[in-house]
Amino acid sequence: MAKAPSASSSEGPTSQQTVIFSAILLIVTFLGIQTFKPFFLTSDNTKILGGFVSSLLFFFGAILVGNVAKKVGIVEVIFCLFLSVGVGATIHPICITTSFFFSLLGLFYLSYASRFRV
Repeated sequence: MAKAPSASSSEGPTSQQTVIFSAILLIVTFLGIQTFKPFFLTSDNTKILGGFVSSLLFFFGAILVGNVAKKVGIVEVIFCLFLSVGVGATIHPICITTSFFFSLLGLFYLSYASRFRV
């Protein structure tokens, strides 16, 4: 007879697991950006890609801060936005703009997704 799955196996990750996972992804993304900085400078399309990858720092940072602080306000969002845009600035000025706009899209997604509880 097959065993029914327990309630704990269908739940999502815990807050601690999410903090660890988002911190690892934040660090790996930052190191990847710094490692592949010459690649992002090769053409206009890769500069836009550099802005997108920089905006992932905003996404992972917002998830990290949201799980640590349990409530994300405007100060935390601006901190994560400056993190994303600041790293984009180390690549190219085009990355600043694209990182800002992609981060705003990520903010809208996080705001939309946070309204739903599983």
